[in-house]
Amino acid sequence: MRPSYYLLTGFSALITVGLIFALYHYKADRWGVFADDFQSFHQRIEINKLYLKTRFLLTSEHNYTCFVFGSSRVAAINVKRLGDRCYNFTHSGGLVVDHVGALRSLLRAGLKVTEVYIALDDLSYNEDPDVARLQHMRRAYPVNFREYFDFLNMFLLRPLDIKDLSLVTGHNPKIHTPRFIVDPDLDTERIRTVYQKFFDDPEQTDIRFRRLSPPIEGDEYFGDSNIQALRKMQQLSEDHKFTLKAFFLPLHYKTYLATDYDALFRFKRDATKILSFHDFSGLNAYTTDNRYWRETSHFSAVVGDQVVEGVKSGKEVKPGMGRLMTRSSVRRLERQQLDLDLDFLPLLIRREGLMSLPPRYLERWGELSVIAPATVQQRASSPGNGELDIAGGGSIRIQRGDDSALRKTSAVLNVRKGQYFTLEYAFISRYPGQFRLQIAQDGNVYEGRFKEFKLRAKPGQNQGLFAGYASVDRPVIKLMLGGGDIEVDWEPLVGNKIRLGRAVRQRVGLFDSEPERAEVSNAL
Repeated sequence: MRPSYYLLTGFSALITVGLIFALYHYKADRWGVFADDFQSFHQRIEINKLYLKTRFLLTSEHNYTCFVFGSSRVAAINVKRLGDRCYNFTHSGGLVVDHVGALRSLLRAGLKVTEVYIALDDLSYNEDPDVARLQHMRRAYPVNFREYFDFLNMFLLRPLDIKDLSLVTGHNPKIHTPRFIVDPDLDTERIRTVYQKFFDDPEQTDIRFRRLSPPIEGDEYFGDSNIQALRKMQQLSEDHKFTLKAFFLPLHYKTYLATDYDALFRFKRDATKILSFHDFSGLNAYTTDNRYWRETSHFSAVVGDQVVEGVKSGKEVKPGMGRLMTRSSVRRLERQQLDLDLDFLPLLIRREGLMSLPPRYLERWGELSVIAPATVQQRASSPGNGELDIAGGGSIRIQRGDDSALRKTSAVLNVRKGQYFTLEYAFISRYPGQFRLQIAQDGNVYEGRFKEFKLRAKPGQNQGLFAGYASVDRPVIKLMLGGGDIEVDWEPLVGNKIRLGRAVRQRVGLFDSEPERAEVSNAL
């Protein structure tokens, strides 16, 4: 047979296989991008809202002229309070680089745009935009033939996935869900209703949140690309004569305290060089109350209402909630927020029992002269145990499988029951590993006898700072090492007592009062 026959046969087989792949994924439509009615999607699967909302606004009849762009957190904001013709363009992991692309598509199509609101958050400098473009649920709307071809290739010609079989066979059927694309305000009302339960049992809510961790934050800064996109957005507003406003979303206290503050402040400072914005992050009456939060990343609709009120009025709705950040005021206001944070910290420390704390608060407490040394005393070693002196420092090496090596050591922190304290650790590790730090707590208040942190050691310098509330006299500190080969040079644990003034002690109990609970109920 002639070579052309084999070439034609091979090419036909390739086309056939490609068509099978394409039909399989078109039928499955995991991310909903091929939905014609914009409201028929599979249950419990995250759809691509960035693509779908752009296509909906470009191809459907509507009267929207105001657009509120932001990450999934913006779903809790009732944008109709900003105007009857406002559309909630919330989508998973939304970044400013995504927003400017979507807005350009709308303007290029001739849509009338009068107002644009940009919601900034910690994702604005933590998320890599290049990685986001490779994710199916965050792929943007294509603007030319090349992008459209690449879009189809990404969604239709990907490898077969057995997870899609239930979507193809109809075992996971599509349901009528207009709240995602056609009417996003329905999602806000759903959030308002579903998470009412957190207000009904605040004590259980606090227990639940003590078990939750903040979102994981990367080591690299990606804010520059979003700052550039914000500058492009500002240029679009000048060219097309629409109003552009920005605001920084509230951050749950666990997320706020765990974030890289230098990166956070750098992004805020750079953003003010382009436009002023209202800032709702920092510790305040809403970010420190778990009843207002779904978890450590997403706030409830009650907080969304406060954000709208602050943006509309141009004023703080509560101290630290909606301050106007400008190029000239950003440093001063951040300094004021630091002192406001210190007022709220005792409440959080007492609620958590023990929590990780950024060093900036210890430095400020030192400036205010409210820190006093609290000695750390090593507990007596068992015969032959060879304990590491965590109170005084020292070195230790544990090899994998060495059962006779040290696994646990302990010390006592000399503070009285009812006192606030800080505890600093530092060590140099030659290998990656893991360790656990425990501090004794009152079992009637906290889960179990000890409050525990599971920590990972990295090669090089490791250090951390904790703040705690002593619910027992002279709490015991336990350090447990393990998880492979470990070799560390341990520096002495450093303890301090925090002396609180009367005004701060009164603030600690503020949110347990009946008037505050009544205010929360009225807000609902």
